[in-house]
Amino acid sequence: MSDPKRMWMPAMYGDEQVPPPRDKPDAWIHRDNIGFFLAANELTDDVLGPSLINGAVVAFDWTMDLGTAKITTVYNETDDLNEAVCTPAAPAAPQCGYLFIQDMNDPDNVHDNISDFFVDMGVNDTLEVCFYAWSKRPTLFRFQDGAFLPIEGDGP
Repeated sequence: MSDPKRMWMPAMYGDEQVPPPRDKPDAWIHRDNIGFFLAANELTDDVLGPSLINGAVVAFDWTMDLGTAKITTVYNETDDLNEAVCTPAAPAAPQCGYLFIQDMNDPDNVHDNISDFFVDMGVNDTLEVCFYAWSKRPTLFRFQDGAFLPIEGDGP
């Protein structure tokens, strides 16, 4: 896999209904004849997000798709977990980010380490998972003249 790209989402949208992230913070700017607004979370009933005026500071989280793998459990004859094989190997968490592992068949089954999946897996089971990273803390951007500018000294 090539170097993963950071995708962005307003931190205020990181709740139960998390919208798909976008390729840059500016992709969240909506302009109409009234002015600038933060694009709404399309998973809610909101039409527009908060208005944006020059100098407004908006916190953004980033996420990165780190690929997929298969986890296979191998048990010995006494039903003790002997080994768990992840193919390809699990990626490392990026700097300033947390690593998460998600069951591709059950989006609610998310853990921060492979061994947590073993509880629900049987003998010689194989589970398809995806890996992603999420920022440890939001990055602050200042809205100015129709664009988000990173605040110097803040960020990953």
